[in-house]
Amino acid sequence: MKESTKAYLVDIYNSIPKKTKATCLKFYYQYHNVNVNVYFDAFDNQSVVLSIVLSAKKKYYYTPLNILNTGMITEYLSEIPPQILEKILVDNHLDDFYENMEKHLLEDKPHFNYYNEDTYFVNTIKYAKSKLDLPFWWYLRKVPMSDDTLYKLNARADITFDILRKIQQEGYTLVRTPDPEKRKELTLILKQIEIKLS
Repeated sequence: MKESTKAYLVDIYNSIPKKTKATCLKFYYQYHNVNVNVYFDAFDNQSVVLSIVLSAKKKYYYTPLNILNTGMITEYLSEIPPQILEKILVDNHLDDFYENMEKHLLEDKPHFNYYNEDTYFVNTIKYAKSKLDLPFWWYLRKVPMSDDTLYKLNARADITFDILRKIQQEGYTLVRTPDPEKRKELTLILKQIEIKLS
């Protein structure tokens, strides 16, 4: 996704008065008979949250995305129900899906929303298959991050590969939470080990 799209969404989010930790923008539309729910927030303007909930034929799938790297390849979607994957692939790629998403983010009017009040979000995230799939930064754990975790976080969160490598070299890993009320700004979390985002 383009940097200008991220800036556009941040501006809309920042225009919301009286935000809470659970405030987000929500877009929803259909893509090849799949219901697409896109959630965005800039609670932490250094690491924004972009996540999607896809549903088709009573199957649901949730994943967070790195807003500037939405070329996520299918290997990172290993838990996606085949009933959904077959509908969003075009020539075995997701490029059209992501281009269509960006078009909707730029052209559709978002709904001001709260994660903890959104039924799709709350119910789908309960069944997230991995702790890496959780959307919100929580704290650092003194356990060296594996390379696999590093690559997956880089694909699923607004954080650079270089910052993730520094966290790994310090012997830590980032822990995420499904609860927006527990979330913390990444800048403050990383300040504990003297890593700066910019």
